Amino acid sequence: MTNSIPWSQIDTVLFDMDGTLLDLHYDNHFWQEYIPLVWGEREGVSLDEAKAILHPKFVQHYGSLQWYCTDFWSEQLDLDVIALKADINHLINIRPAVEEFLLWLKQQGKAIWLTTNAHGNVLDLKMAETGLAKWFDHLLTSHQFGHAKEKQAFWHAMQEQFPFDPSRTIFFDDSIPVLRSAQDYGIAHVVQMLHPDSKRKPNTPNFELAIHDFDELMP
Repeated sequence: MTNSIPWSQIDTVLFDMDGTLLDLHYDNHFWQEYIPLVWGEREGVSLDEAKAILHPKFVQHYGSLQWYCTDFWSEQLDLDVIALKADINHLINIRPAVEEFLLWLKQQGKAIWLTTNAHGNVLDLKMAETGLAKWFDHLLTSHQFGHAKEKQAFWHAMQEQFPFDPSRTIFFDDSIPVLRSAQDYGIAHVVQMLHPDSKRKPNTPNFELAIHDFDELMP
């Protein structure tokens, strides 16, 4: 795999956050278990009933900027979503070999950017918990551009404010729609993260470059 990536032709390395740098188990547990539990207790319904009620509400907004917005869900559910996220921040974990890989990229002189769909307050929470911010030249969230990464408008807006050469860029993400969007924009190299949630089975590769963990890329 290391030999498949032409590092001499890459200047900028873009990383997703959840499921790429951080274990997606935290987010999956939060939305699929913890939020239904808290909401169901307030509404006086069982966990299974709460899941059945909330799931269609979530599905309706998948892939949109609203889906990733804690302010939106705080209003929709009448809950303090960011405070609830902090309740279980012990589940926020860095994925294997992340910092070793970031150090190696720094040593190669690459520009390292974080590009996440997470809301700014979630980004702040996770950077405070993990200490990963020190590795990045830019910490960018789709909310500051007004479009989710699934949309071409995100890439155009990011390019306008933070110019980069897509033909000399590599992008790591676990989301197939996001990776396809990046490809469509012209990013030369996209890498699918196959094991975003440590508590679940790995995903099937959908791209030529696909890895389970970053140690596969270490020289």
